[in-house]
Amino acid sequence: MAKKKKNNTLKNLIFSYRIIYKNEKSIIFIRVVRDICSIVLAFLEPLILSSAINGVEKGYTLKETLMQTLIICLVMGVFGIINGLTYPLSRVAEIRWYNKMIQEYSISTLYSDYEIFEHPESQDLTKRAQRALSVGGAFQSNVYESIGLVRRVIIFVGFATIISFINIWLIPILIIIPILNGVIGMYGRKLNKKYYDKYIPLTRKINYTNSISKNYTIMKDKKVYEMNKFIDAEREIVTKEYLKLQREQLTKGAILSITSGILYLGREAAPYFFVGYAALTGAVTIATFTYSIQAIRNVSSSITGFVESYNIIYENSLYIEDYKAFLDLVNDKEDSSRDEVDFTDTNVKIEFKNVSYKYYMQEGFALNDVSFTIDNGKRIALVGENGAGKTTIVKLLCGFYHPTSGEILINGKNIETIKRNSLHKLVAPVFQSNDTYSLSVKENITMQDMDKTNEALYNESKDLSGIKEKIATLDDKDDAIINRDIFKNGIDLSGGEKQKIDIARAIYKDCPLVILDEPTSNLDAFAEHEFYDNLDGIIKGHSSIFISHRLSSSKFCDEIIVLEKGKIIEKGTHKELMELNGKYANLFSVQADLYKNKEASI
Repeated sequence: MAKKKKNNTLKNLIFSYRIIYKNEKSIIFIRVVRDICSIVLAFLEPLILSSAINGVEKGYTLKETLMQTLIICLVMGVFGIINGLTYPLSRVAEIRWYNKMIQEYSISTLYSDYEIFEHPESQDLTKRAQRALSVGGAFQSNVYESIGLVRRVIIFVGFATIISFINIWLIPILIIIPILNGVIGMYGRKLNKKYYDKYIPLTRKINYTNSISKNYTIMKDKKVYEMNKFIDAEREIVTKEYLKLQREQLTKGAILSITSGILYLGREAAPYFFVGYAALTGAVTIATFTYSIQAIRNVSSSITGFVESYNIIYENSLYIEDYKAFLDLVNDKEDSSRDEVDFTDTNVKIEFKNVSYKYYMQEGFALNDVSFTIDNGKRIALVGENGAGKTTIVKLLCGFYHPTSGEILINGKNIETIKRNSLHKLVAPVFQSNDTYSLSVKENITMQDMDKTNEALYNESKDLSGIKEKIATLDDKDDAIINRDIFKNGIDLSGGEKQKIDIARAIYKDCPLVILDEPTSNLDAFAEHEFYDNLDGIIKGHSSIFISHRLSSSKFCDEIIVLEKGKIIEKGTHKELMELNGKYANLFSVQADLYKNKEASI
């Protein structure tokens, strides 16, 4: 996990400008134009009424008074129109910036180290980082509020100069009280951030229970096993904790609001008393009095706004720190120093040398001092009970995990010195999850744009995987969309059909190492038989790792590695291990007897 850094408001403000300027500089220029308009309007607006009153007091004709007022209104109109026209431009620029940033965010996540995202803390940090990227979020808000600070300083200086001629003591009153309110506001924002961070893991748990409730794919299990009782109980526990935190936050927030309100009343009452007294004693004209009232409001609001803007920038900085911590998390600095290796059309030899692996925050080793070799073109079976370490080996080979100790060599080169992208081009895995995406059948298999498809290889992949017949029955054939997450005309596939798509994807990738993790678990007996008939075509002479609880499949392999509690306890061919009469022979015999008993009972 990335170490949490101390909040540095100025550095994060500069960082905000750099990020905004790099991705959508028009946001800054549009905001400057809008604030210039706001400054002009702030000084002109009080002149409308005061100029009319001034005309009456000085005996101007009606025409002269109206003309003077009309000119002010026309100038205000021009700046008002400019301000109004820039608003939609600003929104378009904001959304354009957001789309660029969220794309970078997603790509950063995609190319980051897989292992760290299994940590709950990393998931929480990823969620917090998103807040800085939202439309009008921390980055954009920092730019707007900092430009707003300049606007408010200009307004304050201009109107404070006017007010000082009435009573110089008004200035400190108008400054000190908003600053006190600002201190209260800063504490409130720190408090909000503190509680927001506490809400994240609770929200993740609530969202998880809600997602289970809404997941129609497990509806049968929920009904039959009455899962809602368990789900509702878990949700209630987390919700109670969430509401307790919310009550704490609201109570503290109410105390701060009351204190701030009392100060606000003092700030509002004092200036009007001084100016009113000056008008009653004849120290100022009615026109000056009218303009001064507006001036006081502008000075007051500019000071309050200044302090509020600083508090917002401070709070934004907290979220930007989260975003920077996220960048540190996903930026695999070690990978940039690794070597790019092209494994295409090369013989590949893989060696595990005394490899151990321990999962984050778990006791004991998932793998313990494991050593074996996969020579080029050899088929290896990994056998063992659940939790023996078979899938952990696969994840280490794919570069998802890093060995806790020991080393993995590919053609004599340590896997930790090879770029992750190179490793991903080395392997063609079929995982247990059988994932499909809201894309066409062809795109699900090739993972490429349609116009880049190798048609011969694509057709071969469909044929060998056994999915060809299913595709032929679809109205849109290869162009049919899988899943209904995005497109309502999408198709639903069975578990076995999804597994065939996964197998076809691995065949099409055509890599030096094929990994088959329970590749027939969802296939019926006929489809499984067809799979083994096509096994040579699926593997194409490449090295392969085979994981299956159906031990009859291990007979096809050159070597069988038997794992138990993370350790290799047996190695050899099917014949050798049966003659050894150890763990493998026992498992194989138990499974064979099970099939015999089933046949006898039919």
